[in-house]
Amino acid sequence: MAGMTPGGAMAQSNPGNPASLPTKVVVNILAPILISEDFNLSFGKLIPPTTGVQSFTVGTDGTMTVGTGDGQAISGHRAGQYDITGTAGEQYLLTVAFNGCSDANLNMSGATNNAPVPTILNQLDVNVGGTLAVAAGVPLGSHTCSYSITAQYP
Repeated sequence: MAGMTPGGAMAQSNPGNPASLPTKVVVNILAPILISEDFNLSFGKLIPPTTGVQSFTVGTDGTMTVGTGDGQAISGHRAGQYDITGTAGEQYLLTVAFNGCSDANLNMSGATNNAPVPTILNQLDVNVGGTLAVAAGVPLGSHTCSYSITAQYP
């Protein structure tokens, strides 16, 4: 019907009298999404392979899986754990991106998280795991790799 608004209301003018239709604007204000870290992802203490490249994978449950090679996982590995809060019942998108490592002989990949169906239930605990490829000849000592976690409303 001509002159109808999407909400079904209608205004009509008479000669010399403009049409006017009171209406409303709807807005849904959401809480900001906050991410706090309980634990960062750690591959712990490793012995590198003597040749080639070997993978070490920390699962979202904190278990360590060691790929083919003579390198070893000694201790201290754990999944990263994060608390995500926002508006209850709202959907969100969660991404984990690896940014690099302090040594070229190390490469992080395979970001995983245990986030359920994308709904914030006021507070959600998310675990993050990943894979570290360690090359023979990596210098001894402490190394760092970095990653970022992003949560946003769609």
